Amino acid sequence: MLGVLLLEEQACASAGMFQNSVMMPDGSLCPAVIDSRTMRPVDNDIASVTVVYGSALGASVLARAILTGGRVDGEALLYEFPGSAAIIAMKDNTVWISPSLKGRFALRADGFTLMN
Repeated sequence: MLGVLLLEEQACASAGMFQNSVMMPDGSLCPAVIDSRTMRPVDNDIASVTVVYGSALGASVLARAILTGGRVDGEALLYEFPGSAAIIAMKDNTVWISPSLKGRFALRADGFTLMN
């Protein structure tokens, strides 16, 4: 568990490299999420994303889009969907949270630090 999130009349959904990954012969994990721009497995610095939004379906779609696009593009995408927010755990064990989630998310996992 990364942390505790307080939700108030909102839904959340997560997507990450840990879901449906395939173990390759060399021992590496190949994520099941495909980047439609390259038609290759997603390969960026995000480990997992949790999105808070007004609907579970919207949160799920946004979580996958952010996982695919990366943190910087993901932050920009959130601004296009009013009321959306995210927690993005990076592969280097840093965690980015949307400003609107400050005070509503408590990091609990050892070895992780907040970016902002």
